[in-house]
Amino acid sequence: MKAFNKVFEIGRPRTGTTSLGRAYEQLGLKHKGWDPVLAKMASYNLPKVLEVAREYEAFQDGPWHDIDFRILDKEFPNSRFIIMERDDEAWYRSMVIRFDVLNEAKWFLSKSKEEVIISKRQKYDYIKRYFSNRPGDLLVMDLAVEPDPWTTLCQFLGLPKPEGVTNFPHSNKSPDRPNDARAAKDNYQLGDVLMQENKLDEALSAYQRAIELRPNYAQAHRRLSLIFDKKGCQAEALAAARRAVECALQNAALHYNLGNLLRKANKLDEALSAYQRAIELRPNYAEALKKLSE
Repeated sequence: MKAFNKVFEIGRPRTGTTSLGRAYEQLGLKHKGWDPVLAKMASYNLPKVLEVAREYEAFQDGPWHDIDFRILDKEFPNSRFIIMERDDEAWYRSMVIRFDVLNEAKWFLSKSKEEVIISKRQKYDYIKRYFSNRPGDLLVMDLAVEPDPWTTLCQFLGLPKPEGVTNFPHSNKSPDRPNDARAAKDNYQLGDVLMQENKLDEALSAYQRAIELRPNYAQAHRRLSLIFDKKGCQAEALAAARRAVECALQNAALHYNLGNLLRKANKLDEALSAYQRAIELRPNYAEALKKLSE
């Protein structure tokens, strides 16, 4: 028989929450993880979400760690709570490149990196203070440094370690790599969305994140050149356009883009060379041929 009512993960995403969910499963707990429908419902019909919670034993991700944990504590007495820790820098990077970055963009782009990290720390510190007189009800676990996560988790829950299991599950590791090409593409696509909405500063940040993840991302450099040009930053626009060409020397469109910016900067000889190179790569490049004839 369990020594607790329910167990809720109440920290932040991208801290090992999916791994925790898999551990719940291996422990035989009926668990409920991320649910986008309930996450939306929590903002206007929390009682219904809590009604759903009565059907499960263990929880992680949204909406559970987004609900005020004090409500969960009151609604489900004798429950346990978990916050998954993670190095702030690694956590922030992972949040930025998460697969669903487009869905989370507004929250992140409205805050600086420092503000996002402070928000996480404030939440965690408040939770720790709240449970300071009930240390047995709160587990703080960092999978990156915890030597034996299974023993730590099972002792906290008063459950035996699953038979035949040695390693603690680790999920979603690959998206955290700084050179993750898919993550770079996510940020690039986010930049395109923001460009269409004419949110130039936010789009600039998204493209810069894409380049941090994939430094030779030619099209992201090109997008930067377009934004800098719109903002009237001529030197930065040219630098970005040149870098785009360096990343993809055989791309005619990038040479054409560079030519346009050079022409705008009154660097006509260089612009001519750029247009000529574009035509060498694409002999029927109508736009470049037109520029040469003007």
